This record gives sequence, C-alpha cells and structure tokens, in this order.
Amino acid sequence: MNLNQLKVFCTVVSEGGFLQASRTLYMSQPAISQHVAALEKAIGVRLFNRKGRNVSLTPEGRTLLVLAREVLEKADGIPERFREMKELKLGKLAAGFEAHPARTLLPPVLKRFRTEFPDIQVTIVTDRQENLLQKLSSGEIEMAVVGGNRRNLPTTGLVTRSLGLDALTLIVQEDHPWKGPAPLPPSCLEGERLARFLPSCPLSPVVEDYLLQHQVKPRPDLWVDDPAIATRFVSEGICHAILNRGCLGGKTGTAGIREVPLAGLETLSWEINVAYSTRLGLSYAGWAFEKILESESPKLLKTA
Repeated sequence: MNLNQLKVFCTVVSEGGFLQASRTLYMSQPAISQHVAALEKAIGVRLFNRKGRNVSLTPEGRTLLVLAREVLEKADGIPERFREMKELKLGKLAAGFEAHPARTLLPPVLKRFRTEFPDIQVTIVTDRQENLLQKLSSGEIEMAVVGGNRRNLPTTGLVTRSLGLDALTLIVQEDHPWKGPAPLPPSCLEGERLARFLPSCPLSPVVEDYLLQHQVKPRPDLWVDDPAIATRFVSEGICHAILNRGCLGGKTGTAGIREVPLAGLETLSWEINVAYSTRLGLSYAGWAFEKILESESPKLLKTA
C-alpha cells in the first residue's frame, strides 16, 4: 500500500467511477483498476461493489475512505511543516542543563532564543550530569550543557563542544580572616575543613588533582555531591570550598560568602560543554540554540 494507491482510491470515490477518475488523474482506466486491485490485495478486503460501470463502496471501503483522506491530508502538509521547521516557525526544543551552567548561561541565552524564535516550544531540564547524559542517549533531550573537562565525558556516541572556561575560586565565610589581594598559598588549606566532592560530582577530579598536585591534605571529614550544598555550608561557616564561579550565581558577599585568591587555581581548566547524540543529532531548533550558546557563552563565563 502506498500514497498513490490511496489517492487513486479516493479519486474513484469522489469522481464516481473508474473512467471518471482516469480522466481526472490523466491515467488509463486499466491503470486505475490495477491501483485499486493492488490496494485491495494489500489490506485484504474488497473496497467497491461493481455493477457495470457503476461502483459503490463496501462497508470496508467506507472505513478506508475516512482513513485515506486523513492520511493524504497529513501527507500534503508534510512539505509545509518541514519548511516551517527549517525556517524555525514551528518546532520543539528540549535541552538539559546542570544547575551551575543553567544559572550562568540560561537566562540570557533563552531570552535571546525566545526573541529570535518565538514560535519554538522550549523544554528545559535541570539535573545531574550523569542523568542528563542518560536522557541525551534516550532522546528525552537533544542537547546537554554540562561542566567538567571534556576528556572526562564519554567519547562514544557523543559530539561535545567547549563553550568556554569558568574560573575556579576558593570561597570562605564572609567574615573569615583570610583576605587578598595577594593569593594565599595552597598550604593554607592544610588541616582545614574543605568541602570535598564525591566522584559523582564533576568537580571532584578537578579539586582532588589540585590538592594532590600541591600535596595539601585538608581534613577528610566532609564530602558532598552538590556544589550548591557546599556553598550553603560555607555561608554557615562549616567549611571552605573550591568550585567554579558559575556555581555562585553572582551572589558572592550577599550570600554570606567571599572569594579569596588561591595560588595555583588559575592553572586548572574547568570547561562548560555542550553535548548531543551522534545518532540522533540536532533539530533545526537545536542547531539555532547551540549557535546562540556559542555566541553568548564567552560574554557570560567568568574566565578570570
């Protein structure tokens, strides 16, 4: 069964017979009969009662007529829908963000996207990196914006691009005596309560590499998996933390925390990356959103 057979069938009905349909479609009458016969064979029912040149629909034919007209109407609209999608007058976008790039990048990026493409339906999902990558693989979202070095992201089945670097910083409670402007030596963290990140957090290898590189051993008694929780602990004076500035959301000071320069952090790389599936690719809306991300990110990331 194909669309051409359905078109011939509907034309026979609308024109009142095979001969009339052949004139309308500029086909021979035997060709019309062959199309109808092939359609009847494909679905296994008789569509017409034939008496000489007069034809009438069987009950099965009446049922097929309703379905065939719906199919042909939708098929006729396919080129227009794709034209609208290509021109971004129609479509959907589902994007996933980790919490910290969402705070840093999403508001201005989404504002620009909505201004330029107001007819696109947008769904934003915020979640942990591992969950976002699973949703990317399943097709629940078409792109994910995540932090961490690209070398630590899966290499199979993903296209990844760096949007830029987000500077790392040491944060302490606002009234802590540590001050700048000269950077503190890494040894200042020796024996201090420093929030450490569990392996499930992308910040973990970055912070642990720094401590190992400088042979510093903070007190190993506070581990978390969420930078937002670490930030709250710092504001309460429970600990210090090393994290990327995007996690602060522009609230340094007003949230009871303060940045302190720490020697060696400037040598570490914390990337913000966009990833999408090599198998599923990006929609027209997805490509447009990614281009805006790439354009806006250098202005928004705090790459000190």
